[in-house]
Amino acid sequence: MKKYLYLLWFILSAALVALDQLVKRAVSANLAPNGVVAVWPGVFEIVYTENRGAAFGLMQNWRVLFLVVTALAAAVICFVLCKRIFAHRLADASLALVLAGALGNFIDRAINGFVVDMFYFRPIDFPVFNVADICVTCGAALFILYYLFFSKRLIGHEPTSEGADDTGKA
Repeated sequence: MKKYLYLLWFILSAALVALDQLVKRAVSANLAPNGVVAVWPGVFEIVYTENRGAAFGLMQNWRVLFLVVTALAAAVICFVLCKRIFAHRLADASLALVLAGALGNFIDRAINGFVVDMFYFRPIDFPVFNVADICVTCGAALFILYYLFFSKRLIGHEPTSEGADDTGKA
């Protein structure tokens, strides 16, 4: 069963990509081009926004670069998941989330030439984002947690072999 555990991560990624695309299509159909729904007036809004750049609207109109980089990143993540390079559920879950977010925005860029964003927090004037962005952010945060607390590759920490004491002698 563990041999095929990566399939569960791909199913999770596919479900999140489907959710992302569903939300984007609903917002596009009901709010485009300039609609706004105040879910919590003055705090949280759903707005239709077209982002032709990267995070925070940086690097506008670099579509081809984003498509190539995303395709390469997705391929690397798929390889890592299939080969069970990290062999830890937290690392694998984090990569599945990043993969879902990357593919969700990749689909938008490939089809529309831009990414549809919709969630806006007015009090902090945070850039408008979408479900795929949430997946990438949460996945990255989980991977950092994995690396800090579960990876044996911590800075200044050498893994010890089983049966060895702190001096490295058995």
